[in-house]
Amino acid sequence: MKKIKVFVAGIHFVGIQNYINECLDVLEFEFIPESALEYRIHECDVLIPAMSKIDANLIEKAQNLKLIHQWGAGLDGVDIVAATKKGIYVANVPTANTGNAESVAEWSIMAAIALARGFPYIQNNVYNAVGWGCPVGISLIGKKALIIGFGGIGRAIAQRLKSFGVHIWAIKQNLDNKLVEQYKLEAIGRPDNLEKYLPLVDYVFLALPLNKETQNLINSNNIFKFKKGAFLINPSRGDIVEKQALIDALNKNHLGGVALDVFWKEPPDKEDFFDMKNVIVTPHIAGVTDVSYKAIAFYVCENIKRVFEGKKPLNCVNC
Repeated sequence: MKKIKVFVAGIHFVGIQNYINECLDVLEFEFIPESALEYRIHECDVLIPAMSKIDANLIEKAQNLKLIHQWGAGLDGVDIVAATKKGIYVANVPTANTGNAESVAEWSIMAAIALARGFPYIQNNVYNAVGWGCPVGISLIGKKALIIGFGGIGRAIAQRLKSFGVHIWAIKQNLDNKLVEQYKLEAIGRPDNLEKYLPLVDYVFLALPLNKETQNLINSNNIFKFKKGAFLINPSRGDIVEKQALIDALNKNHLGGVALDVFWKEPPDKEDFFDMKNVIVTPHIAGVTDVSYKAIAFYVCENIKRVFEGKKPLNCVNC
C-alpha cells in the first residue's frame, strides 16, 4: 500500500512525530524547513503547518495535497480561501476537551504565579546566598483577572483561577450572559469594553485567535490603561500585542511583568527585554503536554484516515 506522505512545515515541534506514529503506520512523515517547502510541497499528501505561513502561492504549487491539518487550533497562517479554491480540506483541532485548552490553562496559571513570586530571578538569591526571605510575593488570593477571549482556553483558565480565589472578568466577541453564572464571573463584555476593565485588574490573560480584529489588540493606545503593576500573560499569538508598546510599558515600569509563550517571529530574535527580571519566556510549549499531544494526534490521524477514505474531516473549516 502506498504510504501517505505527511509534511510538517518547519523543523520545530519535533515531538509531533512520536505521537502521530502511534496512530498510523501508513504515514511517511517528514519535517521540511520552511525555506524548502515551496520546492517540495508538490510531493506531500497532507501538510501540517505548525507555525509556518501557508499562502496562496505555496498552495498553488501543491499537486497532491488533500488536507492541511493544524496540529492544534490556530489557522491564522493558512490561506483558507486559496485552499478551498484548490479543493483542499483545511481542519484543526478544537481546544476544548482535547487536553489542549487544559494544558494552555495550566501554563497560564504557572506563568501568573511565577511572575508574582519573582521567578526566574529569585533562584539567583539562592545561588548567590543573598536576599534570603525576599522578595515578598504577590498572592493570587483576592486578586482580579481579565481573560480576553472566552472560548475553550479562556474558560479553562477561569476554572483554575476560581480555585485560587480570583475575581474574574471576561471579554468575548459574542456575548453569552449564561457564562457569568456558569463560571462565576464578575462580568462579561465585548471587545469595546476592554478599556473599561483594564484599569481594574491585576492580571490580563490573552486567550483568543489572531485575526484582523485581534492583531495589535494590546497596543500603545491601551497598554498604559492597564492597572500599574499588572501582569500580562500571553499564550495565544505574538501579534495580538504590539511589540513596541509592550517594550515601552516594561521600560517605564508600568507593567508588573509579562509572560510570553508566543512571539512576533518564531523562533524569535533575541530581544533586550527578554533579560528583564520581570519577563518570562517559553518556546511555544503552553499546549505541549503528553495529554494534549495524544488527543491532537488522535484527531489528526482520524482525519487523515477519513480524507483518504473519501470522507470529510472532522472540525473542517472549509467543508
